[in-house]
Amino acid sequence: MYEGFFGLAERPFSIAPDPQYLYMSERHKEAMAHLSYGLSQGGCFIVLTGEVGTGKTTLCRNLLGDLPENVDVALILNANINETELLQTVCDELKIDYAADASLKQLLDAINQHLLSAYSENRHTVLIIDEAQLLGRDVLEQIRLLTNLETTKHKLLQIILIGQPELNAILSRNDLRQLAQRVTARYHLGALDRNEIADYVNFRLGVAGCKQPVFSRQALSRLHNLSEGIPRKINVLADHSLLNAYSKSQSTVDSSAVKAAAREVFISTKDAPKESKSGLSDARQWLLPAAFLVLLNIGLWWWFIGGGTANKSAPTPVTSEVSEQQAGTTEANQPAADNSTGAPISQTTPVDSATPDPALATPLLSEIDPASPAESAPQDESGAAQQPASDEATDQVAGPGAPEPALAEDGAVIADESIAAEPTAEADASPDTITTTITNVAAQPGTMVVSDEFLSAAPDDVVVPESSELGALLDTSADLTGRITTLRALAQMWGVQLPQQLMQAICSEVQATGLRCLGVETWQQLLRYNRPTAMVLTHNDQLHRVILTALQKNTAEVLVGERSVRVSVAELQQRWNGNALAFWRPSPLGTRVLQLNDRVDSLVPLRIALNQALQKTGLPLLEETAAKEFDMDMAQKVFALQNRFAIVADSKVGNETYLLLNEILQPEQTRVLVQRVAQ
Repeated sequence: MYEGFFGLAERPFSIAPDPQYLYMSERHKEAMAHLSYGLSQGGCFIVLTGEVGTGKTTLCRNLLGDLPENVDVALILNANINETELLQTVCDELKIDYAADASLKQLLDAINQHLLSAYSENRHTVLIIDEAQLLGRDVLEQIRLLTNLETTKHKLLQIILIGQPELNAILSRNDLRQLAQRVTARYHLGALDRNEIADYVNFRLGVAGCKQPVFSRQALSRLHNLSEGIPRKINVLADHSLLNAYSKSQSTVDSSAVKAAAREVFISTKDAPKESKSGLSDARQWLLPAAFLVLLNIGLWWWFIGGGTANKSAPTPVTSEVSEQQAGTTEANQPAADNSTGAPISQTTPVDSATPDPALATPLLSEIDPASPAESAPQDESGAAQQPASDEATDQVAGPGAPEPALAEDGAVIADESIAAEPTAEADASPDTITTTITNVAAQPGTMVVSDEFLSAAPDDVVVPESSELGALLDTSADLTGRITTLRALAQMWGVQLPQQLMQAICSEVQATGLRCLGVETWQQLLRYNRPTAMVLTHNDQLHRVILTALQKNTAEVLVGERSVRVSVAELQQRWNGNALAFWRPSPLGTRVLQLNDRVDSLVPLRIALNQALQKTGLPLLEETAAKEFDMDMAQKVFALQNRFAIVADSKVGNETYLLLNEILQPEQTRVLVQRVAQ
C-alpha cells in the first residue's frame, strides 16, 4: 500500500526469512562464522540458539545460499514430530524412496545407503532442524543415531539444530549427554544493540529500493525500546509505522508513528515492552530506588546503634532523589560535542538512548486537526487549553477524516526528527562551532558574515515585554495567524497559489507545485536553511503562526497576516515554541544525497554547479568537472564550501548543500533571510 509513496519496490519489513534482507550485525557475523566453521570441520552437531525473532532462520537460509553445489540439504521446519516422521521427512527432503509402512530400521537403512552413495560421488549431506526445542527426548536420541552413519574417517551426515534458548537446557540433561558431547559448535544469537538499529532499518529500506533514510532518530530510539532490539518485532513495528506515516502523507516516520504502531501491534498494554524516556529496561529503572532503600536502611541501623548520637540536634539534610535523577537525565540529553569539523569526512554518530522524544513536545504547525472540530482543544504541558485560531474553521482540509497535513515530507529535513544522510542535529554543528566558522570567513571574498546575535539562543534572563508591538499585533490578528492561512501566505512568497480547499496534506499540495517542505526545530538550523519560515509563537497561552521574512543583526522582520513588524531576535526566540516549517525549490540538480565513492551520471552537472559556486565564493576549484565519481577532491571541496557558510560540514551533498547551491547560483529565484553571498 505504502510502497510507491516511499519509493519502495516491495515491503522492506516482511517477517519472511528472506536472506536478501539479512542484516549482518556483529552477532550475526559471529554466528555465521561458527556455523561455517562447524560445517568445514565435519562435526556432528552444530547448535544455534536465540530468542524468538532474532533472525536464526534467516541466518540459516543465508548459510544455505553460500553452501557449495556438492552439498545436499534436508530442511525440517516442523520439529513437532515423532521418530518415524523424522526419518520419513529426511527421506522426503533427500528424495529417498520408501514404503508407506516402512519401519524405523528400514527408513534408517535407506538413509544410510543414500548417504554412502552421495559420499562416493563426493557429495555432502546436511540436516537442518528448525524449532529444535520442540523435539522430544526419543526424537533427539534418533537424531543422535543418525550421526552414527559414518565411514572410518568421515561422518556422512552433519546436523544443525536451531532453536530457542531452552534448547540448551534440554541438551544439558543427563540422559542426553551423549548427544551434547557431539556438539562441535554452538552460538547464541542475541538482539540488536541500540546503535545497530539505524543501520538495520536503513539496510532493509535500501534493499527494497529506498536509498534515503525514512525513520527519524527519535523514531529509531523508540523502535528499539519497544522492540527490545529483536528484528522480528522491529519489522512488525516498522511496517506499521510506515503505514501510519503514509496515512498522514508524512515522508518521515517520527516517534509518534512508531508509538501508534505499537498500539496496533500489541494486543494490550501489558503485552507491550515498557518504555522509559531514558531507554532503560524496567529492571534497571528499579536499581536507583532499590539502592536508595538499602542506603536508608544502613543509615537507620547506624543511627540506632549510636553512630548518630553525636549530633542528634543537627537537622538531617534531605536530598531530592528526583532532582538528582532529573539532573542526570538533563546531562545525558545534552548533545555531544562536535569533533568532526576538522576532518573532511564525518563519521556516523550512534543513536543516543537519551535523545528527547519530540512526540512529547508541542506538535508542529498541524497541532489542530481542522477536519475534527468536535475534538477537544489541545493542551499545553500545564494542562491549559490552547484556543485554535479562528481561521481553522474555514481553512479546512476538504473531506471528513482527512489526514493531518504533513509538515516535512519528500526530502524534508527535521533536525532531531531526521536521520537523513544530510545531518541536521545540533550534535553535528554546535552553536560555538557555527559562530567560529562564520567569524573565520569574515575576510573571505564573496560572502557576508552573519552576526553572532543570530547564532546565539535567547538568554534565559530575557523577559518578553507584555506590551511589545508583536504582542499587540498578535492580540488583534488571531484570525490571520491560522495554520492554513499562514502556509498559504508562505507559498505565495514563492509565487505559488494554494487552493482554498486543500484535498490532501499541505506538503503534498506544495510538492505538486515544485516546492518541498523543510521542518525546522532549532535556531541554528533555521539559520543554516536561510529561507522564509513559518513559525509557531506563543502569546497569552495561545498559538499563533507568523512568517519570518528577514534577519538584520539583532532584529527580525515578521509577517503577521499581511502586516510586517520588526521584532528583536531575543523576543522572537523566547516566543517560538520550536516548531516551524520552510519551503524551498529544488534545482534541476535534484535532491539525491551523494557522498564519497558514489558513481552516478548526475555527478557531472553537480560538479559543474559546485565549481561555479566555488568560483563565486572565492574557494579553490575542482581538479576535474567531467568525472562521474564522487572522489576525495570533490569531498574536500564540498567540505570547504560547507565550512565557509557554516552549514553541516560532512563532505556529503545533501539537503543543506543543495539549499546553499541554490542560494549561490540562483539568487533571483531563491528567497532568503540573510544575503550571505555578494551579488
